[in-house]
Amino acid sequence: MNDDREGQEGWFAFDIHPWVFFTSALLIIGSVALAILFQARIGDLFAGLQTGIATGAGCCFTVSPNPCFIFSATL
Repeated sequence: MNDDREGQEGWFAFDIHPWVFFTSALLIIGSVALAILFQARIGDLFAGLQTGIATGAGCCFTVSPNPCFIFSATL
C-alpha cells in the first residue's frame, strides 16, 4: 500500500489544509457578520483606524512600493 498522497486529488482538485482553511473562513465570515450587525460601531472604529494609519504610517505607504519597483525594474 502506498501512503504517498501527492497523486491523489483533494476536494474539487484543490489541496486544502483544513486548519488553515476553516480558521480563515471562520474569521472572514465572523468579521463580515460583525460588520453587518454592528454597522455604526464598526464604522466609527474603521474611521478611527483609517485616520490613525493615514497620519501615523502614511510614509510607509509612500516608501514601501519603491523597493518593489526597483526590483521589478532590474528584472
